[in-house]
Amino acid sequence: MVLDVPALARYRAAGAAGAAGRGAGMIAALVIGELTADPVARTSVNGNHFATANLRVPAGDAAQFIGLAAFDRTAAEKLLRLKKGDACAATGTLTANVWTDREGNERSGWRITATAILTIYEATKRRKAEAPEAPE
Repeated sequence: MVLDVPALARYRAAGAAGAAGRGAGMIAALVIGELTADPVARTSVNGNHFATANLRVPAGDAAQFIGLAAFDRTAAEKLLRLKKGDACAATGTLTANVWTDREGNERSGWRITATAILTIYEATKRRKAEAPEAPE
């Protein structure tokens, strides 16, 4: 399913102006995809550490590209252990964004502020730990 990001972002911007619209366009989400590049460690202006990355998420014959930011310490550490091409799942708040690029063009896209990251490696390890032992 491909969502109309520009329409959602306009709705969010219009709703944010009024008290009833605060938080419009924010969606609790689980996003599963592959990293398009190595994650980047960053530091905010007030000294807090976080990590960012971009995910390619299959959407039928197409794909959605979703920006990912992990401010939670554990989520950021897990994200930074991954590399370009690794699969991961992120849970958190999905938001439609609109911005102007360096050439002055209006762009739109998705961003998830992740509260948790799960990798395929962790899922495999968890399944093995929870699997009943085979009788001898």
